[in-house]
Amino acid sequence: MNIIQNNQLQDLEIALKNNSLSDFIKIFDDIILYDRIKDIDNDEKQELFTSLLAYLQAYISKDSNYQLLIREGDIYVELREYDKAKESYLKVIAQRQDLSGVYYDLGKVYLQTKEFDKAIDSFKKASELRPDDYWVFSKLGDAYIRKQDYDNAFENYKRTIELNPKFGWGYYDLAEYYIKRDEYENAISNYKKVLELNLDEKSYLRRRSLEKLNELTERISNSTYKEISNIIDEIKELLHTDNYIVTHYTSLSTASALLINESKLRLSEATFLNDTSEGRTLLDYLGIDSKKDTRIEKSYPYIQKPYIGSFVNHNLDNNLTLWRMYGKEGKDEAAGCSLKIDGKNLIKEYTENIGNNSAQWNENIINEFRFYRVAYIDKNSCVSGNNNNDKQIKAKLEKLKTIFKKNEINPNILKKIGEITYLFKTTEYQHENETRLVLSGSIFNEVIDEYFSPARVYIELASIVSSIQKIVIGPKVNLADEWAATFYYALKKKNLYPQIEISTLPYK
Repeated sequence: MNIIQNNQLQDLEIALKNNSLSDFIKIFDDIILYDRIKDIDNDEKQELFTSLLAYLQAYISKDSNYQLLIREGDIYVELREYDKAKESYLKVIAQRQDLSGVYYDLGKVYLQTKEFDKAIDSFKKASELRPDDYWVFSKLGDAYIRKQDYDNAFENYKRTIELNPKFGWGYYDLAEYYIKRDEYENAISNYKKVLELNLDEKSYLRRRSLEKLNELTERISNSTYKEISNIIDEIKELLHTDNYIVTHYTSLSTASALLINESKLRLSEATFLNDTSEGRTLLDYLGIDSKKDTRIEKSYPYIQKPYIGSFVNHNLDNNLTLWRMYGKEGKDEAAGCSLKIDGKNLIKEYTENIGNNSAQWNENIINEFRFYRVAYIDKNSCVSGNNNNDKQIKAKLEKLKTIFKKNEINPNILKKIGEITYLFKTTEYQHENETRLVLSGSIFNEVIDEYFSPARVYIELASIVSSIQKIVIGPKVNLADEWAATFYYALKKKNLYPQIEISTLPYK
């Protein structure tokens, strides 16, 4: 923490000792002003929030004033302790039933814990108390969407732009609603309204809306593309997972760069993945030869591919097969490490650098980033980690196969297929239980690494330091205790204490 914050914490302690509630709250609120803390590192934020929580709870032990309980709930949200946040907000409501902001914040917590009916009730109460707040209706719409109650979602999204005609996410959400209803002209109109707003040319919402607009225009002009797109969107929904706790196997040198030097996590453009067979499984299954089907005289067009982040299930952080395949240092198997990461926190840190300088906008951007389970397929089976969805996925793949047999495949269709191409592998990899982050390339600022020939292309997300939960040193690492100590003390300096273990699996 910087000198200013340390001095403020000292003032906070004085206000606590003097039982001066007004001074305590004024100093507390000044410390956590969004514009003041948005640029500090997440590990510093973690340290700051932990300190603030201690002061709050010391005051609450003497005086459980609702103003203190609100702030306690807010800090628990920042620390991602949602059950404790609910307790704090409910204690506030027991004292006061006229605070719309508390119902609003409680509703957002219920969204996080997937208690959608409770979220709806909370947002409705907030809207009754604050009927002119477009953000309340936006979140109420989100809650209805999560329940797949699209008509009620529509009414609330529509209300947001009635209250604020310059609310970009309101138009964006309406466009997404209209797509679900196949009302493409209405969707296009709303994406265009986003583009008409005075948004920065590089803003995520603007670039994403432009990408969606172009894709939607293709749906309208090409019935085959429309049919394929709908099926692909359905497959993505079936493979989507809300489990953001994931494990990443890597080399010790890379882990050192990530954890000690705080290098940002890189996602490679799919063309540059190490495994040259990546992306072929689904295309082969569907009977697609991208070079043949898109041939124009004696050439074929380059198709931009998505950026891929590869992880495995969080409980596979010490797996012998994965050590051999991915936990390497150079060519030495099992000589690397595994890193258990909170993906939600990683995305949150990234979005704070691309948002609208508003916590609310950043939260909406976070929800655009999604993790997917990889499905493992052969001629007879499909395994995705969710048995209830496997038959549906298989049926949709068969439907795609039938469409491709009857129709030509143009570059736009191939690009759309690319959204799921890297979510399928052969069943021989089924043991990996892999999870992937798949991001569209056209809305990110790519980095071209000219050290390689040909140069490699990737995007940078954010530092994983504040998102790291566990480190496992591989079973064939030389000086394993020394590596463990290095990571321990490097992270201790940042007031972070992830679990660190050394694998003793019998590697041969």
